[in-house]
Amino acid sequence: MNIAVVVIGYDRPLSISRCLCRLSAAEYRRVHVDLIVSLDWSEKQSEILAMLRDYKWAHGDMIIRAFTNRQGLREHVLSCGDYTEKYDAVVVLEDDIVVSGSFFDYVLSALDFVGNDSRVAGVSLYSPSINEMAMLPFVPKRTGYDNFYLQSAQSWGQCWTRSMWRDFREWYDANCSKLSKASDMPSRIYSWPESSWKKYYMKYLVETGKTFLYPYDSFSSNYSDVGQHNKTVTPHFQVPMISGKSDFIFGGLNDVPCYDIFFERTELKYCGHDVCVDLYGTRSVSECRYFLSTQDLDFPVAASYGLTYRPHEDNFIKSSAGNDVFLYDLGDKKELGSKKKVSAYKLAKYHTNLSWRHSLIYGAVTLRNRVFKKLMRQ
Repeated sequence: MNIAVVVIGYDRPLSISRCLCRLSAAEYRRVHVDLIVSLDWSEKQSEILAMLRDYKWAHGDMIIRAFTNRQGLREHVLSCGDYTEKYDAVVVLEDDIVVSGSFFDYVLSALDFVGNDSRVAGVSLYSPSINEMAMLPFVPKRTGYDNFYLQSAQSWGQCWTRSMWRDFREWYDANCSKLSKASDMPSRIYSWPESSWKKYYMKYLVETGKTFLYPYDSFSSNYSDVGQHNKTVTPHFQVPMISGKSDFIFGGLNDVPCYDIFFERTELKYCGHDVCVDLYGTRSVSECRYFLSTQDLDFPVAASYGLTYRPHEDNFIKSSAGNDVFLYDLGDKKELGSKKKVSAYKLAKYHTNLSWRHSLIYGAVTLRNRVFKKLMRQ
């Protein structure tokens, strides 16, 4: 396949320099790979262009695109995805992303496996350790394969083929107006700014029933440098990357665990019925027979479970004894209004690896710093 790597930049010269340095150090197996650096307009554009003049790309052609007018993040990313009209596929990296030395081997193998499967709308290089919809740890169920599926668009290292992007573009061109808040996605997504392209891709995944292929071991990581959508540097989204791996065993949608847009496991059943999973407590009660949740709801409880095993869905699968998770039997109820209460302490106690002492220190210092910064801004 004719694949290009696209680096998206704006006003962070040090971030771009670091990203390009890691790209140059990766292994490309003598494959011709074009590098495209796409720069939105900023006051630092000339500084970045001067730096790029000294950068040498040894694996193919290097193309620099510098906009003379501000595009904004959404339009900029969309224009980068449109490079699939020239290339069979593109790997897209924002400037604060770094890659593993073996990321390209993974990309080639994953694209070869996915082929023309229209159910897969993208390939992620990044493997999340946090469910950003709840800001709690995410632990996908491990199998003998190198991948799982998650209905979440990725912006910290992703790959789209021409057909993947065309399908999204066709949907987007007909649905690019402001999104109306609904229960089909976590409310956090609807609160993202209008400059976000990702929330439209998320809506596209939900409406079309598509998903992304994700690796268990990450081939990219996020430095979370200060930028348009990030006010402070944070290590929350920094993940360990695997290197030295060139052979992969991928599984299809019927072979490996699949997670929905709420980062919850799909295909779980109880007494032959599908179970709607809400272990992070971010989902509204839906029209299903059984609702598995950590929320305190006003519905009959068919069974209860503890929070002992990891990943958390294994507590249902292995019938862990306890009263932390409830399987509600909604029956044929038409009115789905409910009391919604999630025990923050219960979830924090299960998910954290910190001792109570370190948790207290972290919480107190973080609160102090945020109050101080707010006062300084005022």
